Amino acid sequence: MGMIYASMFLTLDGVMEAPQVWHPAYASEESITMLAEQMAGATAMLLGRQTYEDFAGYWPRQPSEVPLADATNNIQKYVLSRTLSEAGWNKTTVLDGDLVEVVRTLKEQEHSVLVPGSAQLVRGLLHEHLLDELRITLDPIVVGSGRRLFPGGSPTTRLELRDCRPLPHGVIYLVYRPVRATGPQGSPS
Repeated sequence: MGMIYASMFLTLDGVMEAPQVWHPAYASEESITMLAEQMAGATAMLLGRQTYEDFAGYWPRQPSEVPLADATNNIQKYVLSRTLSEAGWNKTTVLDGDLVEVVRTLKEQEHSVLVPGSAQLVRGLLHEHLLDELRITLDPIVVGSGRRLFPGGSPTTRLELRDCRPLPHGVIYLVYRPVRATGPQGSPS
C-alpha cells in the first residue's frame, strides 16, 4: 500500500493561498533542496482541480534550469475533479468519482503520492483517514486574508509531530502524522 503525503507553504495565520506572492522572500537553497527530495521520493502527484489549473498554467512553460521544473513536468499526475473532463498537461490523468474509492485505488497503484497544496483535497483526505503525512513549510509572515488550510468550522483533527527543522529566514519545516482516534479499549472508534 502506498503513502500519501501533502506538502504546502503556510503563513503563521494559516493562509496557503497564493504562496507565489509571499513565499519567494523566504525561499532558500535548503528549502528548495528539501522540496526536490520530496519530489524525488514521489512516484505520482495528486492535485485538486484548482491546483492543477494553477500548476498547468505555470510549470509546462518553465525551462529545465528552474528548480523542480523537470521533476514537476515529468512526474505522473492525477487530478481529482468532477468538472474537468480532460487534462492538457503531459502525464496527467483525470480521476472522477468517490474520493475514498479513487484514493484507495491510487494508494494500491503508486508507492508514494505527493499532494501539493490543494486545501480542500487535503481536508477531505484527512477526514477520510487517507492522508499519511502533512508536510508544512511555515513562513514567518501574517498575510491577513486568503484561503486557509483549516477554515473556521473544520472538525477537530489530532496530529503528531514527526519532524521539525529550522530553515533560513525564520522558516520552519514541520511534518505531522494524523493520530487515529481509539475507543475505550484502544480499538479504533
